[in-house]
Amino acid sequence: MTQRWIETRKKVSAKLNDPELNNIPLRSLRNYSAAQLYLSLPTRDIIHVMRHLRHKKIETTMHYIRGIVLDDEDEQEYDTTAVQTKEEAMNALNKGYTYTNTTPDGWMLYRKRK
Repeated sequence: MTQRWIETRKKVSAKLNDPELNNIPLRSLRNYSAAQLYLSLPTRDIIHVMRHLRHKKIETTMHYIRGIVLDDEDEQEYDTTAVQTKEEAMNALNKGYTYTNTTPDGWMLYRKRK
């Protein structure tokens, strides 16, 4: 795996004419992959990340996760939608929206990150 990464890194470095790309270790690629996966999950599932990295112990995965700086929940931007029917709710879920709550007048509110 390491050898393939070195070969790929050299090809990309030559193609983009950027010799600094040869300094990126495979470990950094794994860290980036784990961080992107963790941040893309709506529930922040560490077990999913553990399986992605093929770790045997959760402590090893926690080492990667601790390095990720999470944005404050208030600073994140969301797309929102409000629906009343079951069909509209199913469409919202299929589009990646997450249920948040129901208003007193029967509107179901959904959101997803931008």
